[in-house]
Amino acid sequence: KICWTVSTVGLMYKIHSHLVGSSDLNQYGKLYGGKVLSLIDSAGWQYVIDSISPKGNVVTRKFDNCLFEAPANLGEWLDVYGEITYIGNTSITVSLKCYVKERLIVSTSVVYVHLVDGKPSKVLNPEKIK
Repeated sequence: KICWTVSTVGLMYKIHSHLVGSSDLNQYGKLYGGKVLSLIDSAGWQYVIDSISPKGNVVTRKFDNCLFEAPANLGEWLDVYGEITYIGNTSITVSLKCYVKERLIVSTSVVYVHLVDGKPSKVLNPEKIK
């Protein structure tokens, strides 16, 4: 389930919520790490798209310093918070944190690149960035 909201943690915006379902679990009954990374990547991507109104495509370049802090369980709500921390000529870096209530689950930074015709292109509308 997707829920876009505007609540904040510090300077970060709540950009996505997800209810942990049985298909999200690993063999130990905990949230699978790959699933949470996919959720974080999608939430960060959507946040960038909403922030810059790109002329072309936006792709994930890299995850940086990804730390898994605690497990998440079936039936818990994951809340992803994001903050744009850097805007380059062709890239945007987003700091992302995933919580269950006040318990930090994962934190990372993701670099997204703006592409036009498959080539890095200048970030549009930087003044529109949240």
